[in-house]
Parts: sequence; C-alpha cells; structure tokens
Amino acid sequence: MLEWSKAGGIAGRGVLIDYFAYAQRHNIKYKIPGRHPITQIDIDNVAKEQNLEFRPGDILLVRTGYVNWHDNASHEERITGTDLHEYPGVEGSEECAEWLWNHHFAAVASDSPAFETIPPTDPKHGNCMV
Repeated sequence: MLEWSKAGGIAGRGVLIDYFAYAQRHNIKYKIPGRHPITQIDIDNVAKEQNLEFRPGDILLVRTGYVNWHDNASHEERITGTDLHEYPGVEGSEECAEWLWNHHFAAVASDSPAFETIPPTDPKHGNCMV
C-alpha cells in the first residue's frame, strides 16, 4: 500500500465542471455512447456559468453524462454501447493540452471511461494528451 493512501488518499480542491447539465440547459445534443469532444472553451463557459474560478493545484472533474446513461441503460444497451468504444470527453487537442497545462491542475478525471473523447482525433497517433 502506498504511503499516501495510508495517510487518507489524495486531498485537494476538486472542481466539478458539470458539462452534462450545461449541455441540457443550452440544448446541446449529443448521444451516449458516442464521440463528443468537450473543448477548453466549453469548460471555460461552464465554469463561468457556475461562477467557478480555477486555482493552481485544483483537481478538475468533468461530468459528461456517461454515468447517467449507464445507470439508465438496459443490460443489453450497456453491452452494445461499451462495445462501440465511443465516449464523450475532453477534446484531445494541442489547445486543450496547453489550456490544462496553463491552469496547473494537480489531477483530472471524468465520469466517462476515459478523460479524453474516444476515439481519438487521430487514431494513428492517439490523442494529444496521452
């Protein structure tokens, strides 16, 4: 067991970007399962609407709606949906990578199977941030 887990795990200021709720309020339609990139502009817009200011060391959490889909899907829909390997997530672009770097996040996470949208923009080279 790692020393940090013995001390209680990771501690930090988590900031939730609820893109799923934002998309519903702004009539942004996307399908889960399905590839839907969330750009740094989208994240900034959600943060502004949530009156959220990022600080160095924040833990960025992005809610895409994947868990909501998973919890409401039938067993067959889950199997079919996960076989597609298409998920919403943060866009895997140089602009997004630079934006994340410039905000000095300590960690990032998402409710989707991957933080970045899947499949990557360029399957040959993978996503920019990988």
